[in-house]
Amino acid sequence: MGLWATLPGGAIGMAVALLAHSLDMGIRVGIGLVCAALIVLGLRLVGRILSRKSESYRLSAQRLDLEHGIFGKKYEAIELWRIKDVVLEQGLIDRLLGNGRLTIYSTDQVEPLLQLGPLRDAKPVYERLRDAMVQARKDQRVMQVQN
Repeated sequence: MGLWATLPGGAIGMAVALLAHSLDMGIRVGIGLVCAALIVLGLRLVGRILSRKSESYRLSAQRLDLEHGIFGKKYEAIELWRIKDVVLEQGLIDRLLGNGRLTIYSTDQVEPLLQLGPLRDAKPVYERLRDAMVQARKDQRVMQVQN
């Protein structure tokens, strides 16, 4: 999502600069450029909505199942006792809205790092996952060995 994250700032900056320049060229060009910037911002919004709709998860007592994609699907499952740590990331706007992104570190051989989100109500999801992880590790009698 790196490209999409840079588009709004660039589009707004471009629109402001070109709008100021268009005052010399005529109002018609300025309106066209503002419309172009609004289209770019609209495309970013659509991309963000599709990104949210394309990812789902299910947390059970034994595993976390993830599903990614709109047209093509990717399914992942991780046993909860394999999870080493879970990190919740929230920016200022995310904190105000209750959104966030989870990063899951595990001992899984194929996918040791999983990203989940952006999620609504991220803090309760984070706490539920942490509690389920601790319980699964107790049930499996997993002990962490330090080197």
